[in-house]
Amino acid sequence: MLHLSTRLGRPVAHSARFLHTCTTLQPNPTVRNLALPLAFLSVKGWDNKGLEGWNTWTRLFSQAGYASLLIQLDPHSTTGPTHTSQALLASLEADLHSLLTSPSQGSPFPPLLFSSSFSTLLSQTYVSSHPLSGLFLHTPPSPPSAHSLQPSIFKSELKEFTYEPNFPIGVMDSMAQFEASRLGSEFGEEGEDGWLARVEGQRDEQGWEKAMEWMDENGL
Repeated sequence: MLHLSTRLGRPVAHSARFLHTCTTLQPNPTVRNLALPLAFLSVKGWDNKGLEGWNTWTRLFSQAGYASLLIQLDPHSTTGPTHTSQALLASLEADLHSLLTSPSQGSPFPPLLFSSSFSTLLSQTYVSSHPLSGLFLHTPPSPPSAHSLQPSIFKSELKEFTYEPNFPIGVMDSMAQFEASRLGSEFGEEGEDGWLARVEGQRDEQGWEKAMEWMDENGL
């Protein structure tokens, strides 16, 4: 049985139609609860399945004893500037930071953050300035491709990220896409210090088992 408690994020829009949401999926009370918090991020309209794409994994993580924050940000809700792609990401980054560091989250540890598709651009923007216990990227596009692929969302070109993998990063993507990415081409599949790894699979139970293996290897 899954135990859910729901909290709306801080009201960042004047219109009641749009709100950022943060839902806490509690761990199964019959198993040992684990200290590391997990967070699953989706920006509305930026990835096809949204948070539902993570349903199998969040259910399995709950059964394994992990608490998960399910965060959906609506780009129309942010009160910061959005006239360029950089400004949009910076505004959403501030909103995400407010949610992840809220005292109501109840954990002193930064989370392991999961995201997919174009939502990975926000998670990588976040980790460029804020600590995380780890980062898991599912099919991440390159920042320079965002404007050409989604011009209605990303109104200007984005530069490549410059953060280094000095913390655990898992990337679930094809070998070809991984090797073409900045992380894969600059740091290799295992990374210079072993922090970076490509994780084989999909967002199903078998893929979750692979992700758990990656987490165990990195002490997460």
